[in-house]
Amino acid sequence: MYSAIEHDRVSVIMAFSTDGRIPAFHLKALEDNEHVFPPYYAAPLVRDSILKKYPQIKTALAPLAGLIDNQTMQQLNYDVNLKHETPAQVAWNFLKSKKLI
Repeated sequence: MYSAIEHDRVSVIMAFSTDGRIPAFHLKALEDNEHVFPPYYAAPLVRDSILKKYPQIKTALAPLAGLIDNQTMQQLNYDVNLKHETPAQVAWNFLKSKKLI
């Protein structure tokens, strides 16, 4: 679909709001004024049994709260998908930039 829009074969595509190709291809996300699509909220999901066994995980993840909005996630996805950086390196760079490591 991105190839099609990039080469003017289509005018509209469906995409995740956090896709790094949106800014890279100079695309504009349309407003969903009918609220058809749910908003994207980044949130850590951890099994309750794991949190009971390792309660420090909750404390370790707490500083991430509110740090990853759509624009940030677009950039992180861009770094992985278009710049071909490893997810581990992108995560490391992000955490370092936020002084979390």
